[in-house]
Amino acid sequence: MVFDLREILSRGISILILSSALAALHLWLLTFVEPFLGMQGATVITFSIMGVLLFVTPLWSKLSTSVDQLVLKDRSDERLRLTDAAHDLVTIPDYEGLVQYIGDILKSVLGVECAWLILRDRQGAVRVRGAKRRKGIADQVMAQAALIMQHVTRTGRAFAPYTGLRLFAGRDAAAASRTMADAGLRLAIPLLYKDELLGALAVGPRPDGSGFQEGDIEAFEAFAMSIAVAIRNARRYGESMTDGLTRLYHRKYFIMIVRDVIKGAWHHGYQLSLLMVGVDRFREVNEQHGHVVGDMVLKEIAAELHRLCRETDILSRYGGDEFAILLSEAKNTDGRMVAERLRSRIEALRPEGINVAVSIGTASLGPEGDVNAEEEALIQRGWKALAEAKKQGGNRVV
Repeated sequence: MVFDLREILSRGISILILSSALAALHLWLLTFVEPFLGMQGATVITFSIMGVLLFVTPLWSKLSTSVDQLVLKDRSDERLRLTDAAHDLVTIPDYEGLVQYIGDILKSVLGVECAWLILRDRQGAVRVRGAKRRKGIADQVMAQAALIMQHVTRTGRAFAPYTGLRLFAGRDAAAASRTMADAGLRLAIPLLYKDELLGALAVGPRPDGSGFQEGDIEAFEAFAMSIAVAIRNARRYGESMTDGLTRLYHRKYFIMIVRDVIKGAWHHGYQLSLLMVGVDRFREVNEQHGHVVGDMVLKEIAAELHRLCRETDILSRYGGDEFAILLSEAKNTDGRMVAERLRSRIEALRPEGINVAVSIGTASLGPEGDVNAEEEALIQRGWKALAEAKKQGGNRVV
């Protein structure tokens, strides 16, 4: 168990002030009440009044909060910054941007070694996103993510094993503590939207090695509630921007994103690669097997593209049987390597038991150039390369 000496000092000062105030009140009340009720009656009356002041009114809460602000000023500032950040969450509609913002906030506000969002995707799979300072910790968290989700799902409560706060009962307490220790974490809080568990917020130790106290956890729980609402809203917004069959971005939204990404690439001086993917002879698939099977083929190909691409890559269903993939920070040679890997994997996929191949056209964008003109030019080069790949017989990268 980790003891925070400043937290103990703060509580000690609060108790000392309250005890002194109550003792003075007790003597003052005795002076007026004892002549009428005697010592015993006066004592009962004065202790009753003090009990009301202590347990019914917010006296203790306000006193301890005021002392905390003096003794634990940095902790109070952290909680205020978390509160301010929570207000900004609802203004970010983009899911990926939201997740990145949350990671940045946790790292900058708390300076913790790691902060993770453990989230369930639409298929129920556990995904881990986060900001880290120590190398290798991502693998530790990934290995324990499913177990951490099980713990917060079972209880629906925050868990801080190193402070002794809100421990689970019996075997769950020991198992949860081991899980958190293996992942290098000090705190896990469920992300609940109404009765739906979206995931968990998992946080590592502070730079000084200290854990989290009750006041910290209350602030985190409020922040987690805001995260859950923002994630749910961002997912709904994303669903309106994605194709219902493949769950990839619509063409119109993809073009809008490409425009913004190109501006960022130009500003930061890195390269981009675009892959235009077309399913070879897809009309024959529809004619021979029907449109229902054709839709399933597209769905499986889209899922495979999603598995093979990075989280920073942007995928779109660009046309009926065409897909577009924007690879961030990727040179032309990198783009061709990724394209060849995608082509070979889809060729071996055999969706719905059907032999399917794709042609892929590649185009790249350097760090210099006219930002406004490059968006259309990049897509046109990708289309031209895709047409050439199909012209050469398909199932190839150009």
